[in-house]
This record gives sequence, structure tokens and C-alpha cells, in this order.
Amino acid sequence: MCLSAPKRLWAVTISAASVALSSCGGDLTKILPLAPGALATGVSRFQDTESTLIAEFQNDDRTLRYLSQGRYSCGYPTDPEVKKTTRIKNPKRYVVERYEANSVWTASVAVIKAYSDYLQEIVDSDTADQATIKELAGAVSAVVTKVPATAPYGPAVAPVGTLIGDFRRYATFGQLGETAKIMDRPLRIAVARLESEYPTLQGGQQAAFRLWDECAVDKLNYLLQVSNPSFAATYGPNVGQSSGIELAKAYEAYQVKRHEFRQTPDIKQLLDDILTQNEKLQKDSSKVTAQSLFNAGKDVVAAAEAAYGVASKPAASASR
Repeated sequence: MCLSAPKRLWAVTISAASVALSSCGGDLTKILPLAPGALATGVSRFQDTESTLIAEFQNDDRTLRYLSQGRYSCGYPTDPEVKKTTRIKNPKRYVVERYEANSVWTASVAVIKAYSDYLQEIVDSDTADQATIKELAGAVSAVVTKVPATAPYGPAVAPVGTLIGDFRRYATFGQLGETAKIMDRPLRIAVARLESEYPTLQGGQQAAFRLWDECAVDKLNYLLQVSNPSFAATYGPNVGQSSGIELAKAYEAYQVKRHEFRQTPDIKQLLDDILTQNEKLQKDSSKVTAQSLFNAGKDVVAAAEAAYGVASKPAASASR
């Protein structure tokens, strides 16, 4: 029996399968949506900024009170926001608890996190299976190499690891795509709810920024006016007059901080990215269809049967 032609058929089948998979990307982690993780990081940064603003306001207010021996403070003492903010003992905990107290927000975030974690589990499972498949392929190759009677079939069984690995990868692409498809509607609901709740939570940071900004300017004004006799008579000359260079440096430092506090993540864009990337995952995975997997399977079986000298069985009747 001449085995050369079937072996070539086998090689062609392997090549076709590899090309199909490479078009979807060999590294599955590269097609996973990154937006859910980016959202979690963005929200954390947003909370950190707000808590830092509160802490900075409290520090500037205490400094101003100390310099003026309690005669001068930030903002209006009767302002409810000023009263509340000066009494916050742990700014970080306060901000986090404010987010957690919003049940709609926390429930929606949980949906996105669970979805992201599940996709990662699918990829991790595939990675573990690929390692096992590689071990299987090595065992098969060892048998063919050490048993002389199987030598003629070596070229036919050598690609077993590639074929099984590719089929496992096909299944993984399909699982990722189906998950993305099933989760499309729940994700849209979760994103819509987060977008509706975000302005309220964002308002807390905006209020904290306003208080800090006003307080920082108040402290600068105090340092600027301490040499003014009428001002000193009211608030006390407890510091020496600052030089122009000192005041310039203090003002520049204020401007730098102000700019940094303005550089907060665009949560709205991160939420939009979640939906965009989920749609992309559906489209990318759909390139590997169930029909393409079935057709590739038939080609592999036919090549294997020909290589081993076994006649291919006729396709089952549709009526059966």
C-alpha cells in the first residue's frame, strides 16, 4: 500500500486547521475584554482621588487654623458640606462605603466582574488542557519511535497533539463567543444602571474638589495678606511675610495638584468599552463556527483512515 498520498492529505488538514485558528489568535488572553478590569481600576482611582481630596482639605484646614490661632479656617463654618467633611475620620473608608451603600451600583458591578472572571476561567481551563494534550502527544510519539512495527505510521500519528490541541482551541473559542452572546443583554442592563447612578457618585468627588480648591486658595490668600495691618489685626500676624519667590512656589505647587486632581478616569468611556469589546468577542469567536469544526473533523477522520489503510465509512443518512 502506498501511504505517501494519505500522509500529504493529513498534512494539508493540519495546515488548514492551524490557519483557521491562527486567524482568531493563538493567545486567547489577547481576545479577552479588558474593559471590565479597566473599569474596576478606574473606579478605584476615582475613589482614591476623592478620598485624597478630602484628606488634603482637612490638612489645609488644620494648617490654616494653626497659622491663624483658630481665627481663620477654610470655607464658611456654617456650610453643611464643610462641617461634614471636616468630621470624616477615615476618608478612604468613607468613600468606599458610600459606593457600597448604593445597591444598584454594587449589583451592576458584580455582574461585570463575574462575567470577566468566568471568561478568564475558560481561558485558564484551555491553557491547562493544552499542557495535558502536549504530554499526550509526547507519549504517542515515544511509542511510535520505540516500536519498530509502528514506524510506517509515524508521519500519520505525529500531528496528534496539534490536531487535538486545535480542536480544544476551537471549542474554547466557541465557549467564549456563546458566553459573550448570552451575556450581551445582562451587560447592557448593568452598564445602563451604572451610567444612571454614576452622576450621583461623581457628585461626591466634585464636592470634595470644590472644598479642597477653595481651602487651598484660602491658605494662599492668608499667606499673601499676613503683612496687611488691617488683616493682621483681625486674624493675627502669626507668620512672617512671605517673599515673592516663596509665594510663587506655593502657588505653582497648588496648580500642579489642581491639575493632577482633574486627571480622573473617564468612567463613561470605560462603560462603553465593555459593550464594544463584548460585541467584538462575539464577532471574533463566530469565525470558528460549529460547521467548520464538523467539516475539519471529517477531513481528519478521512485522512487517518486512509493513512492506516482503513476504508472510510459512508456518511449516515439524514433520515436516520
